Amino acid sequence: MPVQALSLGKPQARPNPYFSQLRCQNGTGCIGMEHLCDGIRHCPDSSDEAFSYPNHGTYKVLNNSQARPGQSFDAVILTVHCKLGYGIVNKYRPNSNSTEIYCVNGIWYQNMPQCVRFCKLDPEPSVLYMCHVPGIGLNVCGNYVPPGTLVSPMCNSPSYYSSESLQKMKCAIGFWNYVAKCKAGTVEITYHRLQWDVRS
Repeated sequence: MPVQALSLGKPQARPNPYFSQLRCQNGTGCIGMEHLCDGIRHCPDSSDEAFSYPNHGTYKVLNNSQARPGQSFDAVILTVHCKLGYGIVNKYRPNSNSTEIYCVNGIWYQNMPQCVRFCKLDPEPSVLYMCHVPGIGLNVCGNYVPPGTLVSPMCNSPSYYSSESLQKMKCAIGFWNYVAKCKAGTVEITYHRLQWDVRS
């Protein structure tokens, strides 16, 4: 059964000055923003006339629980949710699987976010996974990590160790280049005491 999309915005929608083009949902091309919600289908998938669900996700109309597919609104807020294992790459909320977008007087202030495949990072008692977050630094990683993320693994010492230096892990399209593991046990460190004989 095909999923219907809400017809959001209204005919004669004014273009948003921050976006000059809209990419068709199925990726077949881009159209000028002046063609968005103008009552004429310019994209082969009609995504310029109806806000369809993102791949691997869905949305809810936040300010109108009675909204149904096919209805039009002057103002609307959508909460976009991604399926488990997918998320929205957003520099302000890097590990998010949902976000809000809004339309006022026929103007969309954001493009429909895309749900992309995240890398699953199962909890590992031997390793602490630290994610590199641009502009912030290192944060403890969540269970799902966005593509392109670099992870610095660290052994949970003193109970776990690695005889080799742990390399950074990288998430690419839902898969890790490798997953770091540490061994149980402790590392024995021997200190040599030096004795200095000071004579005057």
